Amino acid sequence: MNIDSSPSGRECLFLIDGLGASVINEYRDLLPSLSSMHSYSPLQSSFPTTTATALATLTTGQLPGVHGMLGYTVRVPRSGGRILNALKWDERVDPEN
Repeated sequence: MNIDSSPSGRECLFLIDGLGASVINEYRDLLPSLSSMHSYSPLQSSFPTTTATALATLTTGQLPGVHGMLGYTVRVPRSGGRILNALKWDERVDPEN
């Protein structure tokens, strides 16, 4: 996304998890708010296509192999091999360390 491409110098990323461009196109007449947007561009997802992986790729600009968010579980550093499921936070994990 290139912010300089916008006439006002601003862009807005509007993301609805799981909503594909084909659904927007099919129901465009029933979606006046979305239809009134000046333009939209569908994005290609990363692999694996989990929300965690896709959002990390989108926000960092890095491939999944680089940012390391390959799903909802990650190994907790210095924990003796404990696995954290990001959907159910483990209170023993300090996100600052």
